[in-house]
Amino acid sequence: MSAKVRLQICKGKNAGRIFSFTEHDTFIFGRMADCHACMPDDNQVSRHHFILEANPPQACLRDLGSLNGTWVNGTKCGAREKDESPEQGAKRRYPEVGLKDGDHIKVGQTELEVSIEQPKEAPQHRVDAGLGNISLLSPEQLGRLIFGISPGSQDSKSPAARSRRKSVAVDMALFTVLDGGRRETWLP
Repeated sequence: MSAKVRLQICKGKNAGRIFSFTEHDTFIFGRMADCHACMPDDNQVSRHHFILEANPPQACLRDLGSLNGTWVNGTKCGAREKDESPEQGAKRRYPEVGLKDGDHIKVGQTELEVSIEQPKEAPQHRVDAGLGNISLLSPEQLGRLIFGISPGSQDSKSPAARSRRKSVAVDMALFTVLDGGRRETWLP
């Protein structure tokens, strides 16, 4: 399951209507016909009231200079000054408000509920506490742990071990690149 942001109108003329986002998108709420959620009959809603940006599982909204403001969980989040025209108010940038699961947005006579669904996390692998933090291991110690080579052992001098060291050297060169270029010699 992929992450999803959902807005459901829970109060107002369009109660029950749902807007669902499974990928990055923007959403404009207002009275004008060009809005994604058009509420032409609510005279407390501005022409372009707020914009929502959904990038599941994150979402945020910003008032667009509405006269009555956008309310999130009872807190007013933006609105133009009473003496400003809609055009003047639209030129100002109002703060973005991060949304979380269960938040309520109120504009005019309409209230929406935010639902955020996230995929279940991958199972966490258990690590033996006796091993410690492998990020603290030197490349030599990590090589011993991964490839089982112990420098100076009888096995390390055999033709098979030399062949394995060449293969390991290639693997460790890749490891060096992935490790941000930190280079330490660990092979004998």
